[in-house]
Amino acid sequence: MPPRKAIYLDMSQVYDEADFYYALCYEIGIEDCKGIRLTRALQKQRPQLLLLLDEIEKMTWDGFTNQVRGQLRGLANGHDAPLRLVVAASTSLDQLFPDSNQIGMVSPFQNICLEEEIKIWDEATVRDFIHYRLKNNPIQFTEKEIIEIVRNCGGFPKEIMQMCYRTYARYAENQK
Repeated sequence: MPPRKAIYLDMSQVYDEADFYYALCYEIGIEDCKGIRLTRALQKQRPQLLLLLDEIEKMTWDGFTNQVRGQLRGLANGHDAPLRLVVAASTSLDQLFPDSNQIGMVSPFQNICLEEEIKIWDEATVRDFIHYRLKNNPIQFTEKEIIEIVRNCGGFPKEIMQMCYRTYARYAENQK
C-alpha cells in the first residue's frame, strides 16, 4: 500500500464543526465542503490521506455533533478508505463519546482506531530519545539543556518533542 499524506489538525484550535471542516479542507488544499462533497473530494486525493487529530476531546463539546464524527467514521471505514485516522486523546475512546451509545450507534471510532496508551516517558527514555535523534548530528544538546527538558516536560512525549524542537531551532538559528 502506498504511503499516505499526513494531515495534522490540533483540535484545541478548532472552535466548532464548521471550523473543523474549514480547517480540514484548508490543510488538504480543497474547497471548504462537508458531506458527500467532502467524500468525493477525498476520493480524488492522491496520495490518500492520514488524518492526525490531536485533542479529539474537543469533539465532545458544544458545537460538534454526531454528524461530523459519523462522517469521519465513514471516510475511514473500509480497505480503500480515503482517510486513515490517528486520534490523540487523554481519555479512552470507549468513554469519550457516550452520546453515540445513547442513540443506539457504536462509538464513531470503534473498529476504526486501535487504542494504544502512550505512557509517560521516564528520564532514561527522554535521554535515549534525544541522543538517538541527534546521533551523527553536529548539533548536540548540553547536559544542562537535557536536564531542563527532563524537568519541564512532565514526561509527555509531545512536550518533549516540542522542547527539543525549540532547543534545536535555537542552535540552527545561531549557525546561520
